[in-house]
Amino acid sequence: MLKPPGLSSHSVVNRIRKILNIKKVGHTGTLDPDAVGVLPICVGKATRLAEYLTADNKTYRAVIGFGSETDTQDATGNVTYEANLPNLSYGEFNEILQKFKGNIEQLPPMYSAIKKDGQPLYKLAREGIVVEREIRKVEIYNIDLFSYNNKQALINVSCSKGTYIRTLCQDIGRAAQSAAHMVFLLRTKSGIFNIEKSFTLDEISLLDPNEFLINPINCLDDFQEIVVEGKTRIDVLHGNKISIDNLDIPSISNNKYKIIDKENNLLAIANKKNNFIQPEKVFGDV
Repeated sequence: MLKPPGLSSHSVVNRIRKILNIKKVGHTGTLDPDAVGVLPICVGKATRLAEYLTADNKTYRAVIGFGSETDTQDATGNVTYEANLPNLSYGEFNEILQKFKGNIEQLPPMYSAIKKDGQPLYKLAREGIVVEREIRKVEIYNIDLFSYNNKQALINVSCSKGTYIRTLCQDIGRAAQSAAHMVFLLRTKSGIFNIEKSFTLDEISLLDPNEFLINPINCLDDFQEIVVEGKTRIDVLHGNKISIDNLDIPSISNNKYKIIDKENNLLAIANKKNNFIQPEKVFGDV
């Protein structure tokens, strides 16, 4: 779906729950309340697929504001540090930007959903408590500069899961011998889901669910497909392992498998163990 500004990801889930009148609803990756954009939502049995979709790569459009850092690393926070605006040309700033491409390390912000002893960091931060956090390794696949002046910059970032764009903006400001925070964030893509095919809450409340719900099979492009029928289908639904020799497929060339029937129903997610395919999550009913 297309998340609006001003709502937490959890609040969006609650809204979807009420609109669709279904209890099992979840999202696949938190977006900050003021951020907008693609927020994949899983409903019903598909909520059990969330862990596979959360691992997908993301793409963001962000505005960096120069001259100050905040305690939240975005425009909602209190200013904690001020510095001169960067004295760089467009080309010079782009050179600095490209140094963040590849594998980088980030210190997660205190205002985040990461938990410390069972307590979300943002709750501790609101109490003025700062705790030690572990450095994270993330990957920036591409970072493109759309516009720049010494007050703001508009960038497009494709990255691995777990990347904090707020932190990236702050680190870019420091690398530019200035200070910076994130002014605006738009997620344009999360795995196979893109903004062009996302629906707003208003649209979801008005449309027939068949117009926006996606078959789970179509959300698992990285999973090798195995079609089963007859006794093998029953074995899968019982969670029993199946011999690769009994499968009518050209080859086994992946570590992730989606087992379906001839009616395109998702039966199970499986992995390979020796010469067998072992279901790890079963979705169908016997």
